[in-house]
Amino acid sequence: ILDVILMVCIINFLNREFEVCARLNFRTNILAQVHYCEIEDLKSQADQLLSNIVPDHVVAELQQSQSYSENHEMVGVVFANITNFTEFYSESYEGGLECIRVLNELISDFDDMLDRDEFNCIEKIKTIGATYMCASGLNAACSTDLTSNSHLVSLVQFCMRLHS
Repeated sequence: ILDVILMVCIINFLNREFEVCARLNFRTNILAQVHYCEIEDLKSQADQLLSNIVPDHVVAELQQSQSYSENHEMVGVVFANITNFTEFYSESYEGGLECIRVLNELISDFDDMLDRDEFNCIEKIKTIGATYMCASGLNAACSTDLTSNSHLVSLVQFCMRLHS
């Protein structure tokens, strides 16, 4: 009888250990899934930030390899500065939020203009404060012939639209 009681105790102990291991395994799997989702979100954010910093064709190249370098023979670069913005900017009115809202609206309008088909060879490079930087002739996949001056004509037309 002592053997039977000892056997039942060992089976009960092993059953309890098995249950604890199964619960820990389940919890670990749940935590792994949560961390995987967090990692995917962070990767998505990093990809979006990279897309905001460099042109799309450079992002595609950087996802293939760790470095990117390319020479261009004919490129146009524009720095469009919103004149007197620093004088216009005032933190005394709503902590400067209204000025930042106006700047964001202007930059968004510039970005919307770049989305038009007529400016498909112009890429926004970056915005620094009230200065908008864009370039043409960088993207070899552009639908126009980069050996001609057509992308520079588009860049000048874009500048004229910015001015008006």
